[in-house]
Order: sequence, then structure tokens, then C-alpha cells
Amino acid sequence: MTDAVATARQARALGPARMTDMLASEARDDRLTALGLLPELEEAAVFLEDVARLMTDADAQVGAAAGSTLAAIAARLTPDEVSRWAIPAEAVAGGIA
Repeated sequence: MTDAVATARQARALGPARMTDMLASEARDDRLTALGLLPELEEAAVFLEDVARLMTDADAQVGAAAGSTLAAIAARLTPDEVSRWAIPAEAVAGGIA
């Protein structure tokens, strides 16, 4: 099994509810793990605002990971997905810029 397949499987196993908890966790490792797995979730777009907030995390590594995650999510968004998930246009533009 490739790393990408294993990562996608782990992201699906955790699911959106657990990802929400991990992104809001006080534990740095939880935030970093969630940021690493999040782009693999089909519904990752709904987390754009949460990820954008983490870009200003006091921990520079979390902030950098949040930026990479935001870019990865935004890069694969189609106009249909933006409409389906009701994503504010400025959230997408911020992730691409």
C-alpha cells in the first residue's frame, strides 16, 4: 500500500468530526496530524476557515502546515465544489494567493 493510500484511509477513518476536534486541540501533534490528513477528505473544503485560522498559530510549524494544507485544499476545488460547500469566495482566494 502506498503512503498516499494509507493517508487517505487514515483520514477517512478519522472523519470530519474527529478532524474538527483535532484542529481545535491544544495538542500540537493533533493539529499537525489533522493538517496533514485533511486534504485527503472529500469534504476538506468545509475546513478552509479553520485551517486559515491556524496559519496564525503561535507555533510556526503549525502555521506553515496550515498554509500548505490550505493551498492543497484550494488547488483542487472546482466552482461546483465551492457552490456545494457554500465556501466564501474570499476563503478560496486567500488559499490560492
